[in-house]
Formats: sequence, structure tokens, C-alpha cells
Amino acid sequence: MTPSLLRALARPAARLVRPGGMLVIGLALLLTACGSASSSGSGGSGGSSGSGGSGSVGGSGVGNGIPTAEPPAAIALAAYSGHTFVSTKVTVDGKPHALVDTTTIMLTFKGTDLGIQAGCNSMFATVRPGDDGLVVQGPIGGTEMGCDAPRMDQDSWLAKLLEGATITRQGATVLVSKGTTVITLVDKSSVTPTVALVGTTWLFDTQINGDTAASMPLGADQLWLRLVGAPSTYTAFDGCRTGSGTVSLSGSTLTFGAGLWSAQPCQAPTSSGPMVNQIALGSFLEGKVSIQLEGSRLTLTKGTSSFGLHAKE
Repeated sequence: MTPSLLRALARPAARLVRPGGMLVIGLALLLTACGSASSSGSGGSGGSSGSGGSGSVGGSGVGNGIPTAEPPAAIALAAYSGHTFVSTKVTVDGKPHALVDTTTIMLTFKGTDLGIQAGCNSMFATVRPGDDGLVVQGPIGGTEMGCDAPRMDQDSWLAKLLEGATITRQGATVLVSKGTTVITLVDKSSVTPTVALVGTTWLFDTQINGDTAASMPLGADQLWLRLVGAPSTYTAFDGCRTGSGTVSLSGSTLTFGAGLWSAQPCQAPTSSGPMVNQIALGSFLEGKVSIQLEGSRLTLTKGTSSFGLHAKE
């Protein structure tokens, strides 16, 4: 090695600091120069060294350190976002766990937001990428709608289960796991075709006013709505009387004309029975109402008030 190169290598370390990969390149040039000086006259060795160097570069790749695909976190979230998954099976300790009759567990993903439904309240949480899939972050929030005891208990059980649970995908199947409990789900679109808006009898089951949600009556007093035509007319039952009128659809908005309701006597306005529903529905089905149709569920929204309905089987 020449004296000038020795002096360069003997300089203080601080003098060799360079941004990014410049230091590596500088040292490589110095070492190459030293190697050439020490191996002068050894052409065969130099040729072997050059061949090995070329192989090393080919192995690392020109784009070394530069991402060539989405980071794992983005891939994990993208696999779920925009999809709703419904449960097909729940097991605890490897044994089947029955859900409340007519209920299923539904998980809806939108970015890092997770919507949760199990037949009563609408709950929500967030998810983050973990080592083995997505992890549900607590606490679990939700509406405070009063339901029957079995569905309320199921909501509580599910909220406790989901906090900290791991979500993974195996092809078209989604698994939610925590401890010895596993919920198996599939994409809702593959098992629940969207019901036609027109020609279906829609049964009211939920009423939301601002932040307050409540279950609506079932059985003989259950409210219903049916659109016919393109649609051009509707018929409805408010728990007491039958009404009808004109209606038109534009995009996701229904426009109701003034309805004509039968003169059947109803309960007093001070009661909590059908008369209350009659007043609410009669004024609601006038003017513009936004709709959201998802599978066999329909949501009608007007201002701060909404009704949840499901298709009659």
C-alpha cells in the first residue's frame, strides 16, 4: 500500500463520516486500491476476485433496502377493509357454542375501524396489525339500545371476547381467536345476496333518535313498509293503521308524497303503544329519506332520526 493511502486510512474517524452510503463506497474504493497494490502481478487472483464481487452485487440487488411491495401492515388491513363478514360457527374448547336464535355475528371493516353486530346493539372498536394478523383494540364502544336479556348478554359476551382478540384469514375464511374460543366467519356477499328494495315487505325493528336507540314492537304490532312499481307507490303499517302514497327513488334517496291513512281508532297518544309509532312513522314517511341497503337489512334516515328494517322471510 502506498504511503499516501496509508495516511488517508490513518485520518481520524470523524473525517470519514459521510451521509448515507457514501462512507461505504469511499471505504470500498480505498480497500480496492489497497487490494490492487498488494496483488500486483497476480492477474488470475484479481480475475477471481472480480468474479466474486460481481456475484455479490447480483445477490443483493440494485433495489436493496427499497420496498418493492406494500408494507405488511398495509397488506393486512387491505385484506379486510371494505368487507363485512358473518359468522358460520362459534366454538369454545373445541365444542359448538350456540348463538341466540335468529342472530349472527357480523364484523365490518373500514380501514382501522371495526363495526360489530350480534343482533342487538351496534358496537365499534379499532384494529391494528399484529404478529399473527389483526388485533382488536379496546375498549369496545356501542349504542345502548335495550333488547331482551339473551341478546343483551350475548352483546356483553362478544364485547369482552373481542377485546384483544386476534383476527386471521385462511383463504375465504376469517377466524377470530381468543383463548379457546374461535369464531369462524365468511364474506357476507358470498352467503347473503342483497334483497330487492322494491317488492319486499320490510319489517321495522329499530328506531334511533340522535344518540338514543330502541327496539320496536314485534308480532301483530310490528311496523312494515312495502314499495311497489319502479317504485311509484308504497303501503305501510304504523302499528295501528294502514297508509299509502306515492314515492320515487333517485340514487340513494326516496321521496315520499303525502300519505293517506285509514281512520281505524288507535290507542291514546299518552301510551307507549302503537299511537307513538303512528305519529313517528306518519311524519317520517314524508319528503326525502336516505336509504342504505345491505343484504337483508335496510336503514332509512331523515335528519337525526333513523329506522332499521329487515326483509320479511
